[in-house]
Amino acid sequence: MEQKIRSLKIPFFSKDIKESEERFEKIKEEYDFQKLAKLGTHIPSRFFLKAMNILELSFEELNGNFDFESKNEFIEKYLKNIDVCFSKKQEFNQENNLEIAKFVLENFKAIKQSIKQEYEVTPFETHKLNLGNRVLFRSEDKIAYVNYDWLYYNDLSLDSDLEKEFLYFIEGNKDVINTIFSQWFIVRNDGFEEFKLFDNRKDELNTYGYGFEPDFIFFGKKKGENDKFLSVECFFEAKGEHLKIQDAWKEEFLETIKNAQMQVEVDKNLILYSLPFFLSKEIKQNAKFIDAFDEFLERKLF
Repeated sequence: MEQKIRSLKIPFFSKDIKESEERFEKIKEEYDFQKLAKLGTHIPSRFFLKAMNILELSFEELNGNFDFESKNEFIEKYLKNIDVCFSKKQEFNQENNLEIAKFVLENFKAIKQSIKQEYEVTPFETHKLNLGNRVLFRSEDKIAYVNYDWLYYNDLSLDSDLEKEFLYFIEGNKDVINTIFSQWFIVRNDGFEEFKLFDNRKDELNTYGYGFEPDFIFFGKKKGENDKFLSVECFFEAKGEHLKIQDAWKEEFLETIKNAQMQVEVDKNLILYSLPFFLSKEIKQNAKFIDAFDEFLERKLF
């Protein structure tokens, strides 16, 4: 998708343009375009925000296939970095800037919809993780303030205090985890495309094909298993209250893969598990997660 909208030719906008539908005609070759430039160098963020309201585009609709946290992040990190060509005649003022922002968003929406019709999300498959040039660090060897012998990462970035609270929670329960698992660790999933999940529920038309990267991934080997195979994989998401409703589809999707079994080798299965959002260090607010965590550690699940 990024390839399809990476470079846009922006038609000439002025008061002389008649009707909005004419703006979407194929751009004529006689237009004299400037060299490529980043969209953000000409169009400030406020025009995209206003255009979203005018076009009634929700953040959830725009954010599908991405994993941005807000409209502003979507604009700053994605839209404003699109390469565009403007007509050399183009003037940038309040009216024209808004029309350009609307044009970009409507093109984005159309391209996104066409791509959604082209792809089909395949069933889950297991693959060996190839680190390539990346290195997984053990937290106690790298950062003093995050000293957990069970936490691994490639580029540790704790985006919020809530994620730190999640790590405190796991550290406080590691002795209980040790009674179930003879070997286990958690990976901070910061930019691992290999761990990205895509919603494959075809009946969920609004989120089908949407992807996200769970914050933390647990791998463990149950006690009593003699080989080195880590047979359990569990997904964790630390989610602030302000994102709970917006990202509810992620929690619902994770519930559908709970207890799924994936064949890795002829005689080995990987059990997938997931928990509700980790919402708070406060027990009352986090009761759903804590109950599910306790259930996760029950031997009967395995």
